[in-house]
Amino acid sequence: MEFRTLVQLPEKQTEISHHHPIMLMGSCFSENLGNRLTDNKFNCTINPYGILYNPYSIASALDEIRRNKQYTEDDLFFWNGQWHSNMHHTLFSNDDKDACLRNINAHIQAAHSSLNQAKYLFITYGTAFYYETKDTHMIAGNCHKRPGKMFHRQIIRLGDTVYTYIQKQMQCLLHTYPDLHIIFTISPIRHAKDGFHENQLSKATLLLMANHFINEHPNRAFYFPAYEIMMDELRDYRFYASDMLHPSETAINYIWECFAKTYFSKSTLLLMKELEEIRKSLNHRPFHAGSEQHKIFLRQLVLKIKQLQEKSPFLDFQKELETCHTTLLEK
Repeated sequence: MEFRTLVQLPEKQTEISHHHPIMLMGSCFSENLGNRLTDNKFNCTINPYGILYNPYSIASALDEIRRNKQYTEDDLFFWNGQWHSNMHHTLFSNDDKDACLRNINAHIQAAHSSLNQAKYLFITYGTAFYYETKDTHMIAGNCHKRPGKMFHRQIIRLGDTVYTYIQKQMQCLLHTYPDLHIIFTISPIRHAKDGFHENQLSKATLLLMANHFINEHPNRAFYFPAYEIMMDELRDYRFYASDMLHPSETAINYIWECFAKTYFSKSTLLLMKELEEIRKSLNHRPFHAGSEQHKIFLRQLVLKIKQLQEKSPFLDFQKELETCHTTLLEK
């Protein structure tokens, strides 16, 4: 007897390998997914604007990356002792205006190059609610803890101008980059501050938006059911973090396993297993660091890494080898 509702994973929509450059944009779930891809040595660019939640800001950021926009002082505002961008996460904020601009523009330049080469673009929508500044009527990717009275809070409505803009930008990406494929996910994190009913309306809107675009581009746009896996398969609170809203590490690992089953070939999965063994060995804490036994362990690990490198020359193991050699040289 099955005591849970299993979500049917998509049939092999497309197959991702280490040869395919990837860009990830959106909510913190994009970072969770991107970090696991990076750990497994996929070529990834993760959230070059920082975390973005609403589809409008994600689409605007992708348009700026496509155009290789360079920010100027006019694109920033000063608040609470720092310079900020409406489009960027607070990680980009700085009390030095020029430093803020350099950081933003460097990330856009790098992301522009990455998008030109990307085979896959993962977009994770977090919420359909967005905040428009009352003075400039600009939709903020990040409010930077400014007072709510400075914004109009609204929700995307199917068919309105915001919705049309988002769909237009997504279509422009597929037209500009004929080899690009887009995979949509909806963040499984509930936005309690929106209200639980409003959160449901928000998620439903995001699902309809993604579904409409996928139906229009069935060979180049796909959907991965991270939201459904969390809501149905992992509905027990033991799969949530202490705030009872975010997925726990166990839940994220399970969703990652489902993702791997959906998009990776058997050969890629086998390679990832070898990479995991190397990661575990590097993270191993010896009883007697610097002992002859530990040095033998490290030499064997170096040999193992070099063998895998010969078999998979497209992977970069410089960091791992440097770590081993540095430890071996320590007294």
